[in-house]
Amino acid sequence: MKKIKNCILSLSAVLLLASCSSGTNVSIGVGNGKIPDDAIYANFSVADSFKDGYKISGKFTAKKNANLETNYVFAIADSDPVFSSSYNESVLLRLTGDMMKATKKSNGTYGGVKFSIQLTNLSSYFTKTSESKDVYFVLRDENYTDRTDITKVNSSHFNYTFDGTTVRIAHA
Repeated sequence: MKKIKNCILSLSAVLLLASCSSGTNVSIGVGNGKIPDDAIYANFSVADSFKDGYKISGKFTAKKNANLETNYVFAIADSDPVFSSSYNESVLLRLTGDMMKATKKSNGTYGGVKFSIQLTNLSSYFTKTSESKDVYFVLRDENYTDRTDITKVNSSHFNYTFDGTTVRIAHA
């Protein structure tokens, strides 16, 4: 009984630490829902606040039938590319289908491609503002031009402020 009590206390401490962590875990997927196992994901974490030099680290993963005959763009945008007639984006990283194909396992799944992107000059991505503004992390097919084709683009919405030194950001 004492071992069970200690296990429960230990587990409670781990869960408490996890719930107090600073930042947001994000997974953005792109794929055709009509095709089983057709998806590619950008999985990453964003801290609640950061300064010049901050690194966004994560991993691209793909399902068994993901379209790897194209390339994908991971970007920061000022509006949602699905609902906006125009938007500005800053490309953070371009993932080629060949990069993902190189991780293919014998069972047909993919191991993933790790990434780390250093934001050396936050003013290149964020507008100085004391009022909350929208920003979107975007994963899209490199050839995304048809705004009605939502199988080629997805985004995760955040709100931020930026005093010129520190970005404070929260998932919307």
